[in-house]
Amino acid sequence: GLQEYLLKYKFANATWDNLIDILSAKTDFDLNTWSNNWVKKSNMPTIKVDKAFNAQNKLSSLILEQSDPSESGKKWAQEIEVLSLTNGKYDFYNIQIEDTFSVIPVALTENQPELILPNSNGFGYGYFELDDLSKKFLLRDLSVFTNPVSRCSAYITCWENMLNKNIKQKDLLAAFLQSLKTETDEQNISLLLSYVSTIYWKFLLPQHQKEFNTEIDHVYWNKIQNSSKPTHKYLFLKSYFTICNSEAGVEKLYQIWSKKLNIKDINLSENDFTELACEIALRTPAIADSVLQIQISNILDEERKAKLIFIKPALSSDIEERNRFFESLKAGKNREKEPWVISALTFLHHPLRSEESKKYIRPSLDLLEEIQSTGDIFFPKQWLDATFSGHSGIDEVITVNVFLNENPDYPINLKNKIIQSSDMLFRASQINGK
Repeated sequence: GLQEYLLKYKFANATWDNLIDILSAKTDFDLNTWSNNWVKKSNMPTIKVDKAFNAQNKLSSLILEQSDPSESGKKWAQEIEVLSLTNGKYDFYNIQIEDTFSVIPVALTENQPELILPNSNGFGYGYFELDDLSKKFLLRDLSVFTNPVSRCSAYITCWENMLNKNIKQKDLLAAFLQSLKTETDEQNISLLLSYVSTIYWKFLLPQHQKEFNTEIDHVYWNKIQNSSKPTHKYLFLKSYFTICNSEAGVEKLYQIWSKKLNIKDINLSENDFTELACEIALRTPAIADSVLQIQISNILDEERKAKLIFIKPALSSDIEERNRFFESLKAGKNREKEPWVISALTFLHHPLRSEESKKYIRPSLDLLEEIQSTGDIFFPKQWLDATFSGHSGIDEVITVNVFLNENPDYPINLKNKIIQSSDMLFRASQINGK
């Protein structure tokens, strides 16, 4: 089909529909409906697994039900692998789902599966809703799978269930921290560290963050000291820089930065020490200025030195200095070093400063059209991501909604960027009951 498509349209223009027309003639599968629902329309399916029993109350089949969150009747055809765990025995089922209900016959048994994990190989796309038994099992032991791909799929599935309010954020954070103790795959470790950081800063209220500080310190510091692979040590250390939020932990950061505490097998770079100085400045206002000033003098690379000098006001413990810095960004000449601006904005909007920085959101939105006209093509999205990065409150949600309501004819490409970048803000506000 591809050869025919390339031959027919060589040296000419062709569309996606031209390709689908050619491929459709070569299969009994309904490619036009597939293309319409997967490529041309928005959203993704919600898929959950139900159990069916026979007259003797024995499990006879698993039923996959897909639904359209937008309630427009779309159906997404795809192949799904379903993992079932019963009495320590794993069964894997592959099924092509095309309609609302798809049935997987299973061997008759009186025992219910302890775990049903749809999309265990990660090839499927959608929100895979976990049943209550499976949720309890995974939250108790996410490391049950020997296959790192299945573990990864379980991590992602649990994350999506939290975002859809089917798993409580505190329960998932505890489960992910437990998984970090035993996970050996580097990509999975990176994924878990990212999830833990996002849940901690975005989806927990400050009083609930305190409940996890000791456990986070224990898990991360144990891995920093005792991981057998230096790359794993470095992953945990870099993540510890950003998530550390206890007095004892911040003291460790200061000891590392001042080179009084060395980590075996880890050689930190000039960039690492600069990042560490910035994180310390956020957490210890009393010494913020001196730490940053010392770090500036320690930097040998002139470009890196200039970057930290530029960012320094955004890290200041003086709110008036931070206000002046934000005001300076309204002038195009002060936004020329775009990566520097993004770094500074991320620190300006850090969760530890969210109450003081939420006032910058509306003027940042007001600047967006100018940002687009004067900056790189990717700068508007990066500007928005940094602006919303540390926020999870109802005040910030209201600010976004008011802006969109007051600008009904706002350019659709920028409106979509605002909606995309603020998605986690809206979800966090809802999940936190705000």
